[in-house]
Amino acid sequence: MRLPASTASRADSVYAALKGARPQGEDLHQVGPGETLTLAGPATPLPNGVSMAVAFSILIITTLLFLWDRLPMEIVGLLSLLALVLTNTLSPSEALAGFSNGIVITLAGLFVVGGALMKTGVAGLAGEFLERFSAGDPRRMLWLVIGLSAMLSSVMSSTATAAVLIPVVVAAAQRNRWSPSAYLIPLAYGSLIGGMLTLIGTAPNLVVDAALRGSGRPGFQFFTFAPFGLALLLVTVVYLSLLGERILPNRLPTVERDLGPTLESLTQDYNAFEDLHWVQLPSSWDPRSLATLRLRSDYHVEVLGVEERGTGLVTIPNLDTVLSRERRLLVRSGTEALARFLKAFGGLTSQYSPDERPLPAGRGVAEILLTPRSKMLGKSLAELRFSTTYGVRVHKVRRSGVTLEGDVPDIPLRYGDTLLVEGPWEKLQVLQRERFEFVVVGMPKEFATVHRLSRKGGTSLAVLGLMLSVITLGWLPTEIAVLLAAVALVMVNCLTVEEAYASIHWSSLVLVAAMLAMASALSKTGALDELTRLLIATTGGYGPYGVLVGFFLLTATLSQVISNTATTLILAPMAVDAAERLTIAPEPLLIAVAIAASAAFSTPIASPVNTLVLGPGGYRFRDFLKAGLPLQILALVIVTALVPWFFPF
Repeated sequence: MRLPASTASRADSVYAALKGARPQGEDLHQVGPGETLTLAGPATPLPNGVSMAVAFSILIITTLLFLWDRLPMEIVGLLSLLALVLTNTLSPSEALAGFSNGIVITLAGLFVVGGALMKTGVAGLAGEFLERFSAGDPRRMLWLVIGLSAMLSSVMSSTATAAVLIPVVVAAAQRNRWSPSAYLIPLAYGSLIGGMLTLIGTAPNLVVDAALRGSGRPGFQFFTFAPFGLALLLVTVVYLSLLGERILPNRLPTVERDLGPTLESLTQDYNAFEDLHWVQLPSSWDPRSLATLRLRSDYHVEVLGVEERGTGLVTIPNLDTVLSRERRLLVRSGTEALARFLKAFGGLTSQYSPDERPLPAGRGVAEILLTPRSKMLGKSLAELRFSTTYGVRVHKVRRSGVTLEGDVPDIPLRYGDTLLVEGPWEKLQVLQRERFEFVVVGMPKEFATVHRLSRKGGTSLAVLGLMLSVITLGWLPTEIAVLLAAVALVMVNCLTVEEAYASIHWSSLVLVAAMLAMASALSKTGALDELTRLLIATTGGYGPYGVLVGFFLLTATLSQVISNTATTLILAPMAVDAAERLTIAPEPLLIAVAIAASAAFSTPIASPVNTLVLGPGGYRFRDFLKAGLPLQILALVIVTALVPWFFPF
């Protein structure tokens, strides 16, 4: 099977542009499926040897800061970007070009798509399916995660595969009382390896195919890479099955097998509803908005819900909500404050029955814990506009095991405080993805019953299917197809604009954009050209096998700190040049470059796939290094043993 004509011509244009613009002085940006090569004019350069040394120095310092793991990775990325500008290695426009790169737009859109799948219940149902087939066996779950991700990424973007499956795997792991962090790195690895199975599975495969045809030889077939990808997939399954428990972290809190306490026990533990009351508005009530009544500021009374007359339904008010006569209000207030409120307005009556459940249908509670680095520390909920930001209300704050008294919105928060929040189940579900400000440590078991497909579930699946079809068939650039899907999901009310923004891991986007500047600097200064010449001089004496191993190691090393696609774009034509100098076939070297680029296992910035699982998995830089480095060595063994056998020198 061959590439579609449009895809092949696009790959040819990429190679032609690269071949004509590869020397120093121009800015090479990442090119993926559906993207075009963007070349920026050069900044005023330093002398070439100096600029090359500066670029190498910044790369080494950046890598050491990543390994140090004391600063957030996106801050390290931004520091490296600033260093490249301040040393005049890149111009400001060149350094900031990564923020307009298509992959950043693609990642943002995929986060929104994943958020819609979570909210509409698709991820929950898929998680139950995955859980059922794993049958309570964590090893079988591992096999299913790797196999499913590899199968999907063989025909669609590995980044899209990871984004779709992350909420699925998290849901299944939690329902089995397993830590999601034990499965999200395998998910990333399966997605990356799946891209090796077909020619269109990943951008590096397209790039080396274009480079091969650009040298005047026939291109690769659709399944040319399959033997090597399948071998690495099998090795990965065995490797993680045997050593996964030792090398994969078990860091995130898990849900108990009974899926947590009940709503009743959790609320009673906090005495959450001891200050909730129903207030009946009389027929003589003068309708007014909550904003004009100033109940909270003047009377310390907070209206949590308004019961619609004759329906029993309770809606959540805002400041513009008009309180009409003969409505019943669910309010939170102390006894004395409530008495002042009733006396001031006259004709109001209050009641509260322990047998009458105060939570409206479709709403629940959860317990969250503030993290040491939370920006919420030292501020009150009112200052933070917590309810507006997250769409939930905080009923109680507990500190050192004691539930605090007083007006909850005005309590300054401290590290270690636990908050009992109440809101719609879908909002509580969104809270579970938060990792920086707080973590959800208590979700009632009733939460399990809401993992059903909502009315919008079919719509979100249809949008997802259309997006994947458009990407696979190459009808639109990947970033445009993903952006269309994200906008469509908001327009058909699968999630709100606020929920779409909340579903994006902004730190991941900043990290990717910042590190694209490093790729530009290494290319512009000629650092990579120098490395290739040195590689041939060093390994040429060991024959074709030595050069093949050298290209694999160089590609694998560079793809850990810059984009694997950018690495392939730079090294693929260099591999062709090396083959011509050594009078050997270029196919083995190009396949080695493609496999090494896709085997980006050892750092979270090596691939957007790794970056996607970074936040949801709660991973650190060293987690990828610990799990990925041995796997990359195994990939080298497979390439050295199999590639020359299928494609002799």
